[in-house]
Amino acid sequence: MRNTSRITADEQQMLKLASAYSKSVQEESTLTAEQLKTRHVGKLDPKRHLEEAVEKAMGDQVVQNLPMGILAEL
Repeated sequence: MRNTSRITADEQQMLKLASAYSKSVQEESTLTAEQLKTRHVGKLDPKRHLEEAVEKAMGDQVVQNLPMGILAEL
């Protein structure tokens, strides 16, 4: 069973990454083509990290719910 504090931390991290991604998308409209090529060098790519966090959360949810589904069929 998952720890409630961990769920809250995961959700807060996804919220932080979503905000950073939204800000990143807004900044794209003001950058030149050359600046867009190098904008994430040495920095956190919020889109990639958000995708990874969501995939992990979904995987955790599947792992948690799969045994329940199997037991319900028995």
